Amino acid sequence: MRLKNRLSKIGISLFSLIFFSCLTIKPGAVKAGKNLYVSYGVGKYMVYYIKPLGFSSTQNSLDVDITFKHFKIEEDTASLKFSIYESEVVKALDSAQIVSAGKVLYSTTCKHMFSEHKKNRYVNRFELLMPLPYLYEGFKNGNWQIVTYKNGKSIIYTPQAKSLKYIERLNKSVFAVL
Repeated sequence: MRLKNRLSKIGISLFSLIFFSCLTIKPGAVKAGKNLYVSYGVGKYMVYYIKPLGFSSTQNSLDVDITFKHFKIEEDTASLKFSIYESEVVKALDSAQIVSAGKVLYSTTCKHMFSEHKKNRYVNRFELLMPLPYLYEGFKNGNWQIVTYKNGKSIIYTPQAKSLKYIERLNKSVFAVL
């Protein structure tokens, strides 16, 4: 009986060790591109997560991160989640546009996700879904903008200098090969 208990404890310990060590392993197909994006395969799709890019306006700043599954570019949709940093809570936007080379690539309504107070300002998180070809076009042209509309007023967010470099690198490493 004592031997049986001891073997049982060893078995549970061994199982726990193997199970918890597997939780810390990155899947073999995960690729991190110089810390700008992460990609991995899920079935027949490649999933891409582009880490936050910084944009700014005359009043506020905005960070946008992008997630999309890629199989056929003309059928794929990208999720752009962006945080607007303002002095007030914003629970709704009239709409948002992605503009590149003076041309509106995509315009849509945004879904409010949450707002929270951090360091003397509010972080207002929104999501918009857009067809991947429009996002592809924005990265190809490079200098694109995000325009938000609230209460009939527009705020134009342009990429920060560092983000312009990142957009160029992401175009070469992700979008040029799609």
